[in-house]
Amino acid sequence: MLVLFVVYYVGTNLLSGSFGQQTVDVSLSDFNTQLDSGHVVSVTIQDHDITGKLDHQISGNGARSDQFHTVYPFNDDAALYTDLQKNNVKIVGKQSGAGDIWITLLFNLGPILLLVLLLISRPSSRRSSSSSRRRRNSSVWAARFPRACCW
Repeated sequence: MLVLFVVYYVGTNLLSGSFGQQTVDVSLSDFNTQLDSGHVVSVTIQDHDITGKLDHQISGNGARSDQFHTVYPFNDDAALYTDLQKNNVKIVGKQSGAGDIWITLLFNLGPILLLVLLLISRPSSRRSSSSSRRRRNSSVWAARFPRACCW
């Protein structure tokens, strides 16, 4: 069970590209301060999530990193785009995670399906071992009481 958990954890982190990288959650106002100061190097925008890289490390979430994450709650992001261009920030846009649904299903339902398959296969192995135990006991019975088995 522990092995499955480790495989799941490593797999999800490798596929998300965040393995070994700490990401600090920052508020939108802290992000704007970093942006206005010229410390934001690059951003990736997907829906309302903004992740990116700074030119220095910051502290947060009990970690220290140059990777950050914030949420942009507004639907109109023209002002944000203008600020990013003004500060020469590399901008990467990602489409909503609709194409990632199969990977999400695999990693979220995969361990559950594996456990169900293990539980289903266990009773059949118990049955086969109990039937072999009965056969073994009947041969012992026949050896001890030869007249009882052969009328």
